[in-house]
Amino acid sequence: MGNTLVSARLLRNSVCWILGISVLWVIIWAVDSLKLKERNAFASIRAKMHREMEDSVSTEAVYILEMEINGERLNGSVNAKLYEILEPGDRIEVVYLRRRLSGTLEYISVPYEEGAEFFKH
Repeated sequence: MGNTLVSARLLRNSVCWILGISVLWVIIWAVDSLKLKERNAFASIRAKMHREMEDSVSTEAVYILEMEINGERLNGSVNAKLYEILEPGDRIEVVYLRRRLSGTLEYISVPYEEGAEFFKH
């Protein structure tokens, strides 16, 4: 009977620790990533990557730009037209988020108007 009581307490304490750590992780994630303000900046294109993504039904191309803003790197996907126009060394305007705690950058988009060259500097 005594061993059963000790085992029940250990199980309850373990569950409490796991729940506490999980709640703490969710709070930290929320502070770091919710309600972030979108920012605009000019990024330098460092490299271009093209990947074919396959599933059971079709194959889809993904066009990725490796960029740098003030020495910080970020990757983002663009449409095929932008991918073809842009070259490493070009500077383009991007929309991004900066995480509060980690400080990492998250790519959102490239403001782009069909037929316009204004985004490329």
